[in-house]
Amino acid sequence: MNPFEKLSEETIHENPWWTYKHDTYVLPDGIGIGNYYYGDTPGSVMIIPRMDSGEYVLVNEYKYLVNGERLTFPVGGMKLGEEPLDAAARELQEETGMTCDNLTPLGSFEPNNGIIREKCFLFLAHGLHEGAVHFDETEKLTTVKMSKQKVEESIKNGELLDGFALAAWVIYSQKTKD
Repeated sequence: MNPFEKLSEETIHENPWWTYKHDTYVLPDGIGIGNYYYGDTPGSVMIIPRMDSGEYVLVNEYKYLVNGERLTFPVGGMKLGEEPLDAAARELQEETGMTCDNLTPLGSFEPNNGIIREKCFLFLAHGLHEGAVHFDETEKLTTVKMSKQKVEESIKNGELLDGFALAAWVIYSQKTKD
């Protein structure tokens, strides 16, 4: 099923993380012309760091658009041409200061496929080692360690609202017995 015939595609703006685009297409009725504006990215990664103790490492990060802090798992954009595994190791270190012995792929998801062309690759990190944090200049965050029960309570009571983290936790919960 592909009811849209693309007529044109233009880049409106580019930055290191996104390309903002505008397409025109023939409407499904075949009569009119539609406009579609969207973001395009090289992809992203989210990491669920699980400590040997069974606790999970999350980040509490200030988010500009909501003018407040939000709880999530380490997440970040991939660079053009970067492999997901490499991006996951980089983001884990940048946001938590941790390195790990193993990054296990858990799958992928499309975080908002009506607005952004992006695939997020999900990894479980274990064999964690503490180290120095190297935040991006746009980030302000702290790490938080939580039990599985506390993560699930945070979801239930609305403390953990981040869509990436919610999707990641569902995938993780379906694929593991932790």
